[in-house]
Amino acid sequence: MTLRKKAFSGVRWTAFSSLGRAVLQFAQIAILARLLTPADFGLVALVVAIMAFLQIFSDAGINNAIIYYQDIAQEQRSSLYWLNVSVSVFLALTLAASSYWVASWYQQPVLQYLLMLAAATLVVGALGQQIRVMAQKNLRFADLAKVELIAALFGFLVAVSMAWMGAGVYSLIAGGLTTAAVGCLLVWLLLSEGWRPQARFRLAEIRQFLKFGAYMVGNNLANTFNSQVDVLLGGKLLGTQAVGIYSVPKELNLRIAGLINPIVTQVGLPVMAIAQNDEVLLKRVYLQTMRVTASVNFPIYVALGIFAPEIVSLLLGGKWEATVPLLQIFAFWALIRSTGNPVGSLLMARAGQI
Repeated sequence: MTLRKKAFSGVRWTAFSSLGRAVLQFAQIAILARLLTPADFGLVALVVAIMAFLQIFSDAGINNAIIYYQDIAQEQRSSLYWLNVSVSVFLALTLAASSYWVASWYQQPVLQYLLMLAAATLVVGALGQQIRVMAQKNLRFADLAKVELIAALFGFLVAVSMAWMGAGVYSLIAGGLTTAAVGCLLVWLLLSEGWRPQARFRLAEIRQFLKFGAYMVGNNLANTFNSQVDVLLGGKLLGTQAVGIYSVPKELNLRIAGLINPIVTQVGLPVMAIAQNDEVLLKRVYLQTMRVTASVNFPIYVALGIFAPEIVSLLLGGKWEATVPLLQIFAFWALIRSTGNPVGSLLMARAGQI
């Protein structure tokens, strides 16, 4: 199969996975918005914002480096794996140890226990992350789609079931942890191809990966700060009720972007990495990703802004009417933000030549 055919096959399977997971995510929001309070969603928004920063350092840009470098020795893979896991364990323990002070600063005692539970997702995710990245690098998008959909389905069922039984805000954290755990198990069962990490850790042999990853950490840190600082400050200044009203329409727009853009960029990054030394092919792949993302995103976000009152009423229910103007504002913001998404894949594919 040619690279072009593999890329189009990857787009189809990634689209199938993204659409399936989006349906589950929107269904979960629609159900939980009627079972939980805006304050519950505000608490989870704080957890997600904090976790977003930790995940940057947990990954340390290593996953993108694995996709970029075409020839990786088995010894290097083992060292990279244990580095990723050990850093994730350290960050999880640090978060658990500091959760009391974070909760005290926000004056939300329950936040301590939510952060301790969420910390486990860092470790669980790291245990299978490299297997997932290697499958993406090798363009095994059909298998990845199956894993992601099954994991998302289990997470959805756990979150909805616990909310229905009165678990409140814990249902959202439990759903995320279940998704991570099931996904980790499945990637080892279906995607590892018999690979097991050696008992080996040598920093010297992965120096080039760390150097590459350092640029990714800086870039991701700036992007995450830009996208999460509003929630972190809002939680302190306005309280979780206001943050919930604010974060849900923001999250809806980001989930739409998470449905459309990864269909192209998750396939585009490994394809661009393969074509990194062919400027003509690389330019053609990049321009195609730009055309696809722009042509799909524009009508969706315009419709979201126009029909915001109907969408809020149908999806969230009457107690969320205050989110209508925010949903319209975020639709415009997300439209502008989404059009530049493929640039990141291009920069990562060309990192070694910049």
